Amino acid sequence: MTLLHLSCIAAGLLAGIHHSAHAIDELRGSAGNAGAGITNCVSHDWIHFGSRDQSAVLDDADHRLVRAEMIRRYPVIESDGFPSSRTILWQRAGGDVIYIAVIDNPTRPGDACFTATFAAERFDVTPLLRVKYLVPSR
Repeated sequence: MTLLHLSCIAAGLLAGIHHSAHAIDELRGSAGNAGAGITNCVSHDWIHFGSRDQSAVLDDADHRLVRAEMIRRYPVIESDGFPSSRTILWQRAGGDVIYIAVIDNPTRPGDACFTATFAAERFDVTPLLRVKYLVPSR
């Protein structure tokens, strides 16, 4: 491969990563990988979804259920407004399960960003949602 081909491939990969948040809505309710990653709404932090990770956007009812449990468990977040319009259930290949609170990016229309993450094992509803959204490990 020539250097030109490699730079075109790299540019394509970077564009795919930059616009990966669009893929979140496409995966609603299906196990898989919600894209290459998602950016933080207020910093340069980035969550990278590994190729062996599983992630899925919760349906609206499950999002509301998890959000209510987040607020019940951590009441201080509600006093800050706690913006979230969607929730991603993310299981890392290593086994950690995390909820990611997501909103439409206020500075980039059409993109999403995350506002917070939560250790999912602390939530009572997590075992049911893992069965519903993620493929069982072998």
